[in-house]
Amino acid sequence: MSTLAEIEALLFVAGEEGIRIRQLAELLSLPPTGIQQSLEKLAKKYEKDQDSSLALIETGGAYRLVTKPQFAAVLKEYSKAPINQSLSRAALETLSIIAYKQPITRIEIDAIRGLIQVER
Repeated sequence: MSTLAEIEALLFVAGEEGIRIRQLAELLSLPPTGIQQSLEKLAKKYEKDQDSSLALIETGGAYRLVTKPQFAAVLKEYSKAPINQSLSRAALETLSIIAYKQPITRIEIDAIRGLIQVER
């Protein structure tokens, strides 16, 4: 397993918040200078690779994986597509309780859901 692959995996799971060099260095037990060099190498790899839609950016001291600007149009179209995802019965019950009884705590929600289960 290469250091670049490990950094890439950590960048992927870090998501929108990104990850700082210090965090990467601690997680991988490497010096920050080595992490910096690996990040630069990874950024260049993404820049050169025409078959990759990814880019590496640094904002506010954190590094993030993002999509290259040329994919903006296709991603905008994707975001317009309706999401056909239905909620589970448990999620619908919870939302109904919150809508009816708000403000409400998690403990209160669990107690009400427990009563609903008993009545069935």
